[in-house]
Amino acid sequence: MYQNKPYFMTNPKWYYYDPSDGEKGYKLTPEAPLEAQKSYDEFYAEHSYTDENGNKWVCD
Repeated sequence: MYQNKPYFMTNPKWYYYDPSDGEKGYKLTPEAPLEAQKSYDEFYAEHSYTDENGNKWVCD
């Protein structure tokens, strides 16, 4: 769990929030550099899991 903002959230030009997406609310913009993309992937890897039926769940 993050105590501070993940790296991809340090620049508002790199991400936006999409409330209509039930799986991942945060989305990256094309301006996000590779380091921000890695941070984004790590953020959602730590906040999600797959159950025994193969359903992916994202925790807030």
